[in-house]
Amino acid sequence: MLRTRLVTAFGQNHVELDRWDRAEIMESLLAHYHARGKPRDVVRVEGTPVRPELLEQLLEEVKIWAKVAFFVVVVTVVAVGAVAG
Repeated sequence: MLRTRLVTAFGQNHVELDRWDRAEIMESLLAHYHARGKPRDVVRVEGTPVRPELLEQLLEEVKIWAKVAFFVVVVTVVAVGAVAG
């Protein structure tokens, strides 16, 4: 999502971004927001470790959610495009 934001909102080259790690992506995104006068804070929070027996189940739920969320976005974009076109 962060790489996509850099490409779509800030016009960065997606090929170049593929070589960057998460820290570089985040630094670049924050710099772009700052340049637009919309500074963003980085918040780091220590979490509680998830019990190992729940990790696989949580991963599967996140994968299902990601597919549904992607589908909703695609359908919305297609529907809005059909109405606008």
